[in-house]
Amino acid sequence: MSENLNINGYICANSEIYNILKSENVSSADLKKLDKNSDNKISEDDFAEFTGEEEETTYSSNPQIASLEFQQETEEKNIEKFQRRINDLMVLKNKTRVNIAGVSEDETKNSLLSKLDSIQSEIDEYNSKIIQCLENIGNIASSIIQLKTQAANSSSGNTSNLYSPAISNASGASSLSSGQTTALNVQAGSGAELAAVDGDLSICLDRVASSLGTSRQGAADYITTLCNTVGKGYFDPKVILSQIFSESSGIQSCSTTATSDFVGLGQMSEVAVQEVNNQFGTNFTFNDMNDAAKNLEAMVYLMTYQYERYGNNLGAAITAYNVGHFSGTVNGYAQKILSRV
Repeated sequence: MSENLNINGYICANSEIYNILKSENVSSADLKKLDKNSDNKISEDDFAEFTGEEEETTYSSNPQIASLEFQQETEEKNIEKFQRRINDLMVLKNKTRVNIAGVSEDETKNSLLSKLDSIQSEIDEYNSKIIQCLENIGNIASSIIQLKTQAANSSSGNTSNLYSPAISNASGASSLSSGQTTALNVQAGSGAELAAVDGDLSICLDRVASSLGTSRQGAADYITTLCNTVGKGYFDPKVILSQIFSESSGIQSCSTTATSDFVGLGQMSEVAVQEVNNQFGTNFTFNDMNDAAKNLEAMVYLMTYQYERYGNNLGAAITAYNVGHFSGTVNGYAQKILSRV
C-alpha cells in the first residue's frame, strides 16, 4: 500500500477505497472503526463491511412465525459478529506465528507460544458460540416448518417447499464440484465413519462440504481418502477435521484477507507450501491454496511430513504444524486438537 493513499493517518488498501472515503469525508471515528487490526490500515474486507447496506427484513403476517423469524435473524447476526471476531483473532494468530519463527530467545518464544495458546482458546470459544447459534437456528427452522405446515393444512393442505432448514446433513455423491480440481481418486463411501461425527466436528464437516462444493458425505470421503493415501494411514481423519476446526472453522475464506500470510481451510502459508513441494516433489503454488480441495491436500501432505519428521509422534506433528517445529512439549493447540478426536 502506498503512503499516497493516506487519510488522516490511515492507509487504504487501494485507490478505489481511498477515493470513496475521501469524497465522503469520512470521520476519524469511522476510520478508527475500520482499522480492525490496529495497524492504521484499512483493508478491502473492512471497507466492504463499512459500505454494506442493511437490508430491511419482511416478516410473516403470522405473529408466531414472525417472532421466530426475528429470533432467527438475531442468531444469524450473532454468527456474523462472532465470525468477524474470529477473523480478527486469526490475523493476530498468524502474526504471532510469524513472530515466533523470527525469535531465538527462549523466554520471548515461550511468551509468544503462551499468547498463541490464549488466542486459540478465544477462537475456540467463539467457534462454540457459533455452533450454539447454528443449533438454535436449526431448532427455530423446525418450529417455523411446523407452524407453516399447520397453517397450510388449515387452508389448502399444500405443504410442499415451505421452508428449508438452515443446517443440512444430507448425504450425497462423493465427487467434488466441477470448480474443484485434484488428481486424487476419491474413494466413495470411505468416509462413513467421519461423516457420523457429532458436536464441533459435525458443524465443521458441514462447513468444509460447503467450502468444497460437495455433500457432507463427499467431504468426509475426500478427507478420509487424503488421509489414507497422502497421509499413508498415519492419523485418523478426525485429526485433520479437528485441525480444520481450529485453523479456519471449516470456512475456506474465513481468515483470508488482503494482508494474510495464511490461507484457507488448513491456513497454509507460502513457506509451508514450499516445504511440501520440497519434501514430496509436488508443484503446489501459494495461489493454489485459494482452492479448498488443494488446500486440504497440501495440509495433509504437511501433516505427513511433520509426523515422519518427529518419529511418528502425533502430538509432536500437530504441535509442529501449529508453530513450525517441536521443541519437546506438546502444546495447548495440539492437546485441544486431540481432545476432539
